[in-house]
Amino acid sequence: MRELTRCLNWDSSPENSKASVNNRLQVLTNAGGYSLASPKVLYIGDSLFADLVDAKREFGWTTAAVTPEVNAELELQSSSRYVMTQQIIELLTHTLRRVQDTLGNGLRSKEDLELLDNIENLASQWRDEQTAILGNPFGSVFRARFQPSLFAHSLRRYCDLYMSSVESLRYYSPQHRFYPEDARLLGHEIQVEDECWDWI
Repeated sequence: MRELTRCLNWDSSPENSKASVNNRLQVLTNAGGYSLASPKVLYIGDSLFADLVDAKREFGWTTAAVTPEVNAELELQSSSRYVMTQQIIELLTHTLRRVQDTLGNGLRSKEDLELLDNIENLASQWRDEQTAILGNPFGSVFRARFQPSLFAHSLRRYCDLYMSSVESLRYYSPQHRFYPEDARLLGHEIQVEDECWDWI
């Protein structure tokens, strides 16, 4: 960020060289009649923690991350083998929820617990299969088993957009407005009908 502001001569006066980011922004706003601290600036970077976090925190810019892993994962996730594993995992997870719902809130018998353990083990084996399909021992950079990874949480927190390449923007008008889904909903805020499983 310092190098970018230096190259664009956003902070060329000697007295401002030691000023804090907030002071520099105030000086720029007063002198030039515009503010650097604006979500109207789109900052694209390829390092989440080296530059995108600062652009978001210090300047309030709209940030876009170039993440090449997206393209590789999209290709693998569209394969019939991966799609099948995902459907099986969803079916097993749904079955676990339905079984527990049917059992109610009482204590579980030994047989009940054994059934739940067996279904969980099956789901775990299919998650291992998904990791194998992705072709690296750590699995997806966006997932830690069935939960979002720390990288995914950070991407969601500090980036407004992410893409495999800057070229991905060519599919959108320069005036395009993105309206992302609200991925920050808590469990009690999600109200989704279980329609796709009504046939079970």
